[in-house]
Amino acid sequence: MAKVYVSFGRVMGGGAPVYAPAPSSSSPAITSSASSQQASITAGDGDYATVFATGGAIRIAFGPNPTAVANSGRAIGDGQSIDLGPLKNGDKIAIIDSD
Repeated sequence: MAKVYVSFGRVMGGGAPVYAPAPSSSSPAITSSASSQQASITAGDGDYATVFATGGAIRIAFGPNPTAVANSGRAIGDGQSIDLGPLKNGDKIAIIDSD
């Protein structure tokens, strides 16, 4: 089981793309398990996601009603984070323990 932190937000232009100082939305910590579960937040059109896992590896899936699968999709290792996007309006994230 991992604690997973998810935030959606805009990317600012300039010399190098960086996230805006405040995310559009952030979920409370999600405790992963052997069953797929969705975060409570949804993305706005053009948002990017930051996902951080601590305490174990996870797999993720994005979409309007995603289901994460333990042996497919993007893997995030213990203590790692990943930035993904752009997302579409209404996209969610689902997480599951990695195999």
